Amino acid sequence: MKRTFLLLAGLTLLLPGAAVAGIKGSPHDLGSTAVNYGTDQVCIFCHTPHNPKITVPLWNHSLTSSSFSLYWSTTINGYAQGTSWTAGSSISSLCMGCHDGTVALGGVKNDGGGSSGQNITNAGSVMSAASPAMFGTGTDLKEHHPVSFTYDDSYQGELGIGELNTPDNVFTAAYTFGGDAASALVECASCHDPHNGNAPAEESPFLRDSNAGSAICFTCHLK
Repeated sequence: MKRTFLLLAGLTLLLPGAAVAGIKGSPHDLGSTAVNYGTDQVCIFCHTPHNPKITVPLWNHSLTSSSFSLYWSTTINGYAQGTSWTAGSSISSLCMGCHDGTVALGGVKNDGGGSSGQNITNAGSVMSAASPAMFGTGTDLKEHHPVSFTYDDSYQGELGIGELNTPDNVFTAAYTFGGDAASALVECASCHDPHNGNAPAEESPFLRDSNAGSAICFTCHLK
């Protein structure tokens, strides 16, 4: 059974109060960090209201062109994707545009200049390899949960039952899939909400829900 849910990562920006409450002052608020980017704008590092690089979700940031090695195990029954993933324009690719450490954090298409006089400076600085948020250590993601694979609950686990919960149940639990009409893809944003930076401690970092008792894991995995 497969079902697709199109993730519009920028949609929450249109909800009154949602983006301001969740991202301002969070680690994704690069305008307020110790690095001087020459702007106090919050949204510009990911989104622009005009002439975006990618129309949905009005994406403003440069993309990574990296190819990544993914986690894989001889005992895994949850997905059939290979051991590599080439970044494109998926939701996870948008995340890795900063988090793989190869693209400048200030590398945006529209710099917010003009009459406001606010321009992105230090545009060449990339995420430090010492940062726990820098996931693509040499584009090696084998120590991280795989991304951009089709969620399919037909795989049979070692107990003779489905390895994954049904997509309908996962979606009703407030998680989400990306992809198109041919796939329901597990992406970074399936578990993380980039606008949820001021969530309670049990929902950090940017988790969509509390992970008490491994709740997020058991939302998908039947163990």
